[in-house]
Amino acid sequence: MWLDLLSWFKENVKLQFDVFLLSIEKDHCKVVSDDFFIIDDYQIDFSQSSAFLFDSKTFTQNLLVQFDTLHLLPQREPKFINHLFFPLMENDGFSINRNLKPWHPICTLITSMFNGDEYKEAFLENTAKFKELQNIETFVFRPKSDGQEHLSLMSFGEDNTSLIYVWLAVDPGLYDVWNLGVRLSSSSFCSNANIDDKRSSEHVVELVDVLTKNQEIDAASTSLRVTDVKNQPWNDSNHNEVWYKPKVPEVYDIEKLAKFNHKSQKIVSQNIPHCMPVWRTKVHRENGYFKESRFGPSSDWEFWLRCGVNGSKYYLLNKELGLYYRAPNSYWRRNPEAKNYDDLIVKEYFVGRRKRSIPLSQNLKSLQLTAIVSAFKQNDFWVGFGLLYKFLRKESVNHQSQKELLEALCESILETDFQYLIDCTNRLLPVSNLRDTFFDFIGFYLRGLNQQDITENLFARLLILSDKIISSEDGILGWMIKAKVHHQKGESQLENVYLNKAYSTDHYKFWCNINRIYGLEEKLSYFLDRIDKAPKMSDFSWLTPDRTLYYLPDYSEGNPYQKLLYQNFKQFGVEVKGLSESDSKNLDLSQFINGDVLHIHWVNIFFNNQTTDTLSVVLDDFLTKLRLLKKKGVKVVWTVHNRQNHDQLDLDVEYKFRKELSNLSDVVLLHHPLIEMEIKGWLDENANIQIIEHGHYQDVYKNTISKSEARDIVGVGSNKLVITTLGKIKKYKNLVDKLRVFKEVLNENKDYLSYVIAGKVFCKETLAEIKSIDKGDLVLVNKFIDDDDVQLYLNSADYVLLSYRDILTSGGFFQAMSFSKSVLAPSLGTLNYYVVDGINGYKYSSDEELSTILVSLKPDCGNFLIVDNLLNWPILSSDMVSH
Repeated sequence: MWLDLLSWFKENVKLQFDVFLLSIEKDHCKVVSDDFFIIDDYQIDFSQSSAFLFDSKTFTQNLLVQFDTLHLLPQREPKFINHLFFPLMENDGFSINRNLKPWHPICTLITSMFNGDEYKEAFLENTAKFKELQNIETFVFRPKSDGQEHLSLMSFGEDNTSLIYVWLAVDPGLYDVWNLGVRLSSSSFCSNANIDDKRSSEHVVELVDVLTKNQEIDAASTSLRVTDVKNQPWNDSNHNEVWYKPKVPEVYDIEKLAKFNHKSQKIVSQNIPHCMPVWRTKVHRENGYFKESRFGPSSDWEFWLRCGVNGSKYYLLNKELGLYYRAPNSYWRRNPEAKNYDDLIVKEYFVGRRKRSIPLSQNLKSLQLTAIVSAFKQNDFWVGFGLLYKFLRKESVNHQSQKELLEALCESILETDFQYLIDCTNRLLPVSNLRDTFFDFIGFYLRGLNQQDITENLFARLLILSDKIISSEDGILGWMIKAKVHHQKGESQLENVYLNKAYSTDHYKFWCNINRIYGLEEKLSYFLDRIDKAPKMSDFSWLTPDRTLYYLPDYSEGNPYQKLLYQNFKQFGVEVKGLSESDSKNLDLSQFINGDVLHIHWVNIFFNNQTTDTLSVVLDDFLTKLRLLKKKGVKVVWTVHNRQNHDQLDLDVEYKFRKELSNLSDVVLLHHPLIEMEIKGWLDENANIQIIEHGHYQDVYKNTISKSEARDIVGVGSNKLVITTLGKIKKYKNLVDKLRVFKEVLNENKDYLSYVIAGKVFCKETLAEIKSIDKGDLVLVNKFIDDDDVQLYLNSADYVLLSYRDILTSGGFFQAMSFSKSVLAPSLGTLNYYVVDGINGYKYSSDEELSTILVSLKPDCGNFLIVDNLLNWPILSSDMVSH
C-alpha cells in the first residue's frame, strides 16, 4: 500500500524527489518496479536538510519543494491524505479504492528544538497529552542542533504520527524557524511551542475554537501561569503566579500591546500574546514574517504591533491554559542587547506616547522591496505576492533603481511584465479599500501568463501558492486558482478536477467568485461542461419540428429579448407565436396540439389589478389550464425572470404558485445557475433545470455616433466623468438612495462628475430627489427613450449605474455591455457573476461603497470585455430539435 501511494505521488506530483522508507519489511518490496529499489545500509545524511514523516497525512507538495529528501517511517497502512492532495486522488479513484480519507489539520504547531536535551522529554510528554494531537500538524525543527534529540523525536513520531520532524543543516535563528514552519503549514492556524514551556491539554483546541467563532480576531492567547522551576509539569502548576487574567475574555487592539512606564517615562512592551499564542496563518500574507535580524528576541512583539497597525484585533481568554518558564538564560534574558531592540521597536511604532499611523520604516521603500524579493527568492509566492500587491497599492515607484529591481523580479521569477502588474493594480484601486482584492490581483496575474512560457519551476511555485490559499484563507478561491494554474499550463483534466472541488465546496460562492480568477475569458458553457453536478445548457430537446411554440406574454414590441431568443427557431421547422397580455390571461386551449410548447416568461400579468381576495383564484385557474395542456401532450416551459412580482401583493400565495408552476413545467429555464440558488425558497426540488444564457444587444441598437458627438447632444462636458442611468425609473430600482449618494459626491466633485438619467420617471420620491440636485450637475431626460436614441446616452457615458432593490437578471447590464460600457452594479443575482471588478465595472453592496467607488473612478477607463464572443443568444442545430 505504501509503495502504491509513493508510485501515485511519483506519477502525479511533477517534482523530482527522493523518498526513503526506513521501516518497511523487505518482503513487502517484492512488488517494487524500477521506480523503487532497496538500500541495505542506509545512513541519514545530516549534512543536508531533510524531513521525517510518520504518516501519509503529513505528506504535502510544499515539503517536496522545500526538501530534496523525505524519510518516511510508516507506523500503519495509509489511512489519511492531506486535504490538498485529496481531490486529485479522489478523481482517479486511487483514494476510493483504498478507502483513504482527507486530513484537515486544525492547527500547526511550530517548535525549534535547538540543543534541547534538558527539556525534550518533559516537552514531548506534555505535547503528547494535547487534545486532538492527531489532528494538529506538529513541526519540530532541529536547526543544526548538537543535542541528542534525534532518537527521542523518532520515538515520539511512532506514537504521534502527526509529527513532522525537520533536520536543518544550517541554523537560521529561532524566528526564521518559525517563519519556515508557517510557510510549510497546511492549516488555517499556527502556534509556536517553546520547549521550556507547557500547556494544558485544552490550550490549542480552545484557542482554535475562539478564532473560528470570532472571524474578526487574528490572534488569541490565554492567561499564563508562570514558573521559575525548570520542567515543572502542567499538573503541578495550579498554585503558580498568573499573568494576564481579566475577569472576562477581552478583545483588544494595538493600544494594549504597549504601556507607558511612569518611572522610566517611556513606552515599554506589554506583549499580551506572549509565549504561545494561536494566530491565523493568513495574517502573514500582508504583514510578512517575524524579523529577527532587525528586532532580535522581541521580534514577536514587533510582529503583533505590525499586524495591529494594519487593523488586527486580539483575544485574551481568561483561562489559565499556558505555563511560561521564566528561564534565567532564555533567549531574551541572555541577549545583552534585548532592551535596545525594545527601544528600536518603540521608535518604530510610537512618537513619545502617541502611536504612529504607519511604522517609521514603512517610509523606507528599500526595506519593503527587500522583504518582497526575499519572499519570492525563498519560493514563497503567497507572502511575496501579498507584500508586492500591498506595495503597488500604496506606493509609487519613482526611482529608477526600484523600477529596475521590480522589473528584474517580474522577468526572472514571475515571468510577467512589471507594467502589466501596475495596470492590474490600478484597475482594482476603486474597490481595494472596500474588500480584499488580493485574489483578483492573482487572477489578473495568472491570466497574463503565456501558456507556452510557464516554466516547471514557476508552475510548482504557483501550485504551492494555491495550496497556501486553500489551507490558510479561502478554500473555494484557492481551488479556483489551482484550476486556473492548470488551465494556463494547458492541463484541462486537472483543471476540471479543481473546478469541481471548488464547486462542491459552495455552489453559490463558486459562481460569485469564479470570474475573479477567470476574468470572463470563458463562456458560461465552458464551466457547465466541466462541472459534473451543475445544471447544463438547454439542449432544446423539448422542441418538435412542425409544431408551434407559443410564448406569453408577448413583450417583443418594447423589449428585443424575445425576438432575439427565438430568431433562428423557424429555420428548424418550429413556428413561434406570441400571446398578448389579454390572450395570455384568457388562454385558449383549443389552439394547442400535441407536441406544441407553451413558453411562459413574466408571470406578473396574473398579478396585475388583483387583490388578496382574487389573486388565488386567478393563479389556480392558470395552473388548471396548464394541467389540461399537459394532458394534450403540450410541453410547458418556464423562464424565470424574477424572484417575485415587484408589487409583492401576497408573497405566501405567490411562492406557492411559483413552486407549483416549477413542478408542472417540463423544463424550468434559468439565465444562469446562480438563479437556482436565489429562488431555492420556492423552487420545486424536482424541477428540471436547464440554462439558456441571456445574450447581447449589439445588433439591436444603432451604434454610429462617437463619444464626443454624443456628449455634445446630451449636454455633458468632454472632460467629465459621466455616470448614466438608462431606462424606466420605477420604485423597485431603488434609485432614490443612489441620488442621495450622488448629491453628496457631487457637492465635492462638481468639476469632475456628471450624472445623466435618461428614462421615464414613474417614482414620485425619485423625482423629488432629482429636483433637489443642482441642474448643472445632473442631466434629466424624463421621457421614454427611443431605440435609436439609446446610443446617445450609452456612448456619452463612462459608466452605467445599475440600481435595484432586488434582481435576478438585469437587461440593463446586457444593454450596457453591448455598447462596451462598464457598469456600477449592486452585488445581487447574476450581476455577481457577470460584473467583475476592474474588467467591466465594479460591484457595490451598500450606498457607502458606491460613494467610495465614485470618488475613485477615472474617466474613459474602458471596458475589457469582448461581448460578442461571450454573450451569445442560443443557436439551434438540427440535432438539438426532437424528431
